[in-house]
Amino acid sequence: MSKNKFQFFLFFLTTILIASCAQVLTPNGGVKDTVPPQVIKYIPDSAAINLKVKKISISFNEYIQLNDINANLVISPPVTKQPNVTLHKSKTVLVEFKEELKENTTYTISFGNAIADITEGNVKSDFKYVFSTGSYIDSLWLSGAVKYAHDLKPEKNVLVMLYSDFADSAAMKHLPDYFTKTRPDGSFKITNIKAGSYKLVALLDENNNYLYNPLAEFIAFADTVLKIENNATANLFLFKEAETKLYVKREITGYGSVSLVFSTPIFSEKTIGYNSTKVSNFITEYNAAKDTITYWFPDLTDDSIQFYLDVNGKRLDTISICGCSLKKKKVGKTNKVEITTNASATQLFDLNKNLILFFTHPIKNRNNDKILFAIDTLVANDYKAQTTLRKGVFVDNKNYFGSDSLSVNNIKTMPNVFPVGLENKKIAITILPGAFTDVFGYPNDTFKINFKTNEEKIYASLKIKPVLPTGNFVLQLLDDKGNVKQEFFNPKQGEVIAVNYLQPGSYTLRLIYDTDKNKKFSTGVFIKRQQPEKIIYYKEAIKLRSDWVTEIEWNVK
Repeated sequence: MSKNKFQFFLFFLTTILIASCAQVLTPNGGVKDTVPPQVIKYIPDSAAINLKVKKISISFNEYIQLNDINANLVISPPVTKQPNVTLHKSKTVLVEFKEELKENTTYTISFGNAIADITEGNVKSDFKYVFSTGSYIDSLWLSGAVKYAHDLKPEKNVLVMLYSDFADSAAMKHLPDYFTKTRPDGSFKITNIKAGSYKLVALLDENNNYLYNPLAEFIAFADTVLKIENNATANLFLFKEAETKLYVKREITGYGSVSLVFSTPIFSEKTIGYNSTKVSNFITEYNAAKDTITYWFPDLTDDSIQFYLDVNGKRLDTISICGCSLKKKKVGKTNKVEITTNASATQLFDLNKNLILFFTHPIKNRNNDKILFAIDTLVANDYKAQTTLRKGVFVDNKNYFGSDSLSVNNIKTMPNVFPVGLENKKIAITILPGAFTDVFGYPNDTFKINFKTNEEKIYASLKIKPVLPTGNFVLQLLDDKGNVKQEFFNPKQGEVIAVNYLQPGSYTLRLIYDTDKNKKFSTGVFIKRQQPEKIIYYKEAIKLRSDWVTEIEWNVK
């Protein structure tokens, strides 16, 4: 073939190839790629020993992406400086350490779910690279689960850490020897552990510094030092420590009142050295959580009010209040005491439930003749004789209008047990002007509420027979949202507990091992090695039906 003919042939062939490559074809589908990226090369090799290099290269068989690498990357034992993790030519992950690694140590680099292919986003889940700076790879592991102590629910991304330092302060001062993070179901597994004894701690690390911050973070710990010579398991229960130091967190002023919010619940309180001669009395109110005291000053002046407070047996600093600041906030546009209630015109009112009036300020006087209570709009004179109208329905069997005890506060509420016999009835309450007068002399305006009571047949009943070991317990009945509907303290062995007037639905039982006998769940104290009180749940949800009695026997081992 002549030279010219050969050149022409090459030109012709090249033109055809270019045209073929440029041709746009209609895609015809095919099997979707569901395979995650595969490693084709490690430098150094995975499970390498006597490794001294500072750079690691991991190459994959396809183009990849790194998703939230800072959150996913876990290196155990931890390093003080986070290494650089980058992509090279879209197929290779480079890890460059910024510090010298420990000698004779097995390291595990866990990428979590950070590595995925670009085309379909297939994740290479829980991918790890292991190497040793010594002559062998440690191979022991510790697995288990982390849950909250107060409700036994799992938590993800909790640090689970092993320390060779057994000091109680190690978790607050030093990085751990090994660690991992919990999965969404609370489970964990620390791998490649060297045989030895370790202290086990779990931490919900809010500031990502691997150190425990008391009072601010949840923590859990094993009661004893773990001697790991074989693969082992352990379960941990997270708790947040309660504040023990007593102080006033904040001061809130209102019309004729000041509220002091404390750092801890109030068990006892006493005012000393009350100095105002123009304010002859004051009223003390406690909130339900017992961590707030509100002082009401009916005889309001502009003078400074000063007194000492003894709370929980501790003398606090002088409380100083300017009377003029308490006068700044007005009661309302018409200077009327406001009334609300727990009854609603849009919801059926539960039987066997307290009907309650709430007032904006403590009440000093009331006029029962101005409180009207009607049933199905019929009129009669004597409620006790099955009639339908009664004046002054709220029975004053407690001191509702003055200072009360620490255990209950009634100075701004007026409860009355609603009669069980009034089922499926239309109720109308009318409170005429001046029926109530607050401590500042302000009367109420007209208040009306119309509502209807529920039918008795819609309710469910539950009978519980607990069989318990020796000890102190709090037995609680919870609804499907975790709210406590009923609780019983130290139920008698084998005694049947009847709970009536329950809405149909799903419930569960919870038992608190009340070791400190305070009738509630008590949290732990890490530095004192004090675990939170133990909680156990009934094995399954309890389904309650209308007009039906469900019986449960709970034998707690």
